[in-house]
Amino acid sequence: MQTAQVILEATRFLPIIFILIYGAICDHKTAEAPNKLWLYMPAALFFTCLTLLFYPQYTILTIISAALTIGLSLALFYTRMWGGADAKALIMLAVATPLPPVWITPMLYPLVLLVLTGITAIIYTASKHPKNLFKTKIRY
Repeated sequence: MQTAQVILEATRFLPIIFILIYGAICDHKTAEAPNKLWLYMPAALFFTCLTLLFYPQYTILTIISAALTIGLSLALFYTRMWGGADAKALIMLAVATPLPPVWITPMLYPLVLLVLTGITAIIYTASKHPKNLFKTKIRY
């Protein structure tokens, strides 16, 4: 039973990681992410439903988490704070990973996401604007 849960979690998370990396590379090169990236969403919903078979006690929490995240994504899109690819990426994450993986303690999940987001922002900034990374101009 434990092996099946780990395989299911890997099936949920590994495609998402590769899709987001590919989407980031496409967005970096062409300032556009192709719509074919988001075709994994129905499969992600299927794997989330399978996960709920192992953890039925998290059904309500999963629905609330996904609904709030999708609502946030749509609000950011319709207020023009985000583009379409950003909104689709967050919706895919909401559908595929409404709960943390079993190997991360739920209390640590927001901290893990915060650290990974910070690392991603640093890498993105360094790759987009390498000449500005070490400027030390101080203006008074």
